[in-house]
Amino acid sequence: MTFEKIKRFLDEKIFHRRSQKLLMPGEDEEYKNETSIDLSGIYSYLDNEKYTKAYKVFFIDIGQKNRRKLMKKLELMEKGAIINSHDSYPITEGKIADEYFISVRRKNVKINRIGQTLVTDNFYIDITTRKNYNENYYADLVYKEIKRKHGTEDMFVFDSENEAYYRKIKNNDIVFIESASYDNEEKIFEIEKFAQPTTNTEEVNEYLKITKLSYISNEAKSRVKEILKSNPYISNIQAIRLNKNNESISKKELIKIYKSKKECIVGYKPEIILYKDSDNNEENIMVYRLLSDGLYVDNSTFKSNFEGKYTIKKVKFDEIKQRVEIIPFSISEESKKILRNGLEIKNYIKTIYEKGINKM
Repeated sequence: MTFEKIKRFLDEKIFHRRSQKLLMPGEDEEYKNETSIDLSGIYSYLDNEKYTKAYKVFFIDIGQKNRRKLMKKLELMEKGAIINSHDSYPITEGKIADEYFISVRRKNVKINRIGQTLVTDNFYIDITTRKNYNENYYADLVYKEIKRKHGTEDMFVFDSENEAYYRKIKNNDIVFIESASYDNEEKIFEIEKFAQPTTNTEEVNEYLKITKLSYISNEAKSRVKEILKSNPYISNIQAIRLNKNNESISKKELIKIYKSKKECIVGYKPEIILYKDSDNNEENIMVYRLLSDGLYVDNSTFKSNFEGKYTIKKVKFDEIKQRVEIIPFSISEESKKILRNGLEIKNYIKTIYEKGINKM
């Protein structure tokens, strides 16, 4: 073995570790690094949300001062004048759960759609549905809700047409995000960027040869959609800790690629798993790709010996689960239920929305 060959071997190993910041395999303790993210407050909030009261709605005149205040809040939520997005006056107003509310017709909707935005001091709800509903008020529902409760900010978005949802909960300095959708180019791009453990052409060929996997990249012919021969469905779970300036100082993220929404809901093995662990500007990325035998290749184990022979380790699905800490390994059962059956809007929201439809 020449000195140059030894040096090249060492440089390549270092290059792999630094260029893609992959967490190299070792003792189990390497996967159990300390973290400062505590999701207990998020889970407590979610548990309490299950017991939301069935509020009564009172359609009353709320007065010019309260009406102006809530219209101003609508402008703030829309980040500017609402002349192009909403009417200048509510179609319904009243009181709910000791709070005044307004419902304003939304104008900038697609053809054959209607929409309203409900506003109180503590929540903002935007609903868009099909115009010709034929007794089904909520066909093609697009629903967005932002609320503040007990110091927690909660955003939820559901799009039945695109079979997607997104939820973001901020509790003090902790943020929890859970989403699932077909159209998530940002996450697909990440998967495509790290699908192989190296960018070196020779090594990529060796990786593909020993794994019998297909090459994935951001190039048109090699994109995930083309390789899987399907429209990929993406689930994403994140836990983030923020500093006083609302900047991320610690983050755990799990991205999973499925061939379809059904495979995500039923619990099939995802085609690709990416787990990202970021802490104090250090970022470790672990990528696993499904093989034909049901096992996964652990991309971080791809290496060559002094003779130039390449190897990679296989891992079981349950082993990957054990390496993902802090965040849940899959989207919640409640979220799966929504994706399977659609969103069931609370009755008091329906009451307000349907009153507005009748007035429109």
